[in-house]
Amino acid sequence: MSEPRAATRVAYPYLFKYDGNERILLWVDGGCEKDYFLNASSGQLLICDSIAQMRNEPPSIENIAIHWDESDEIDLDQFWKKIRGLRNGRASAQETCSVILAGWNFLEDLARTVAVRQDLPIFTDELVQRAYEKIFGGCNLPAVTPEGCKYQPIWQTDEIAALRSAMKQLWQCIVNIAPRLIR
Repeated sequence: MSEPRAATRVAYPYLFKYDGNERILLWVDGGCEKDYFLNASSGQLLICDSIAQMRNEPPSIENIAIHWDESDEIDLDQFWKKIRGLRNGRASAQETCSVILAGWNFLEDLARTVAVRQDLPIFTDELVQRAYEKIFGGCNLPAVTPEGCKYQPIWQTDEIAALRSAMKQLWQCIVNIAPRLIR
């Protein structure tokens, strides 16, 4: 009799808030590879209304350990509010950058999971990439921010327009592929 194989990946419940609704996804830490969300056996994105529902109907997955008592969440309503709040010539606070970065990472992981095409501006446009660098820097992570220093990105109109447009286009592509995200 063979020993059960050890889990090679770890998944966590991920609470996703949008337009007053809450849904649960399972986010997989990709380790040295890219992170992603789990799909159901149907190939569709695995989505439940609660952690309890997902625990009662756990997905049949091999080599993935689900850490039910550790979770994360994203409020996309707050994400979109912060994106809309960016202004030309104004600096963004660390909290704004952190919310935008979390939303950006969430959307990229979702896009990877549902196989959004990689030629979208979010992945290719230089202005969007410059905006990402500003947002990342504005999070002031200790590993990249010298002690005693603080960075608050100041925005230009073209960066804001490119970022808003790219995010809207990415979100629309995701929702077109996985409409159950928004019911």
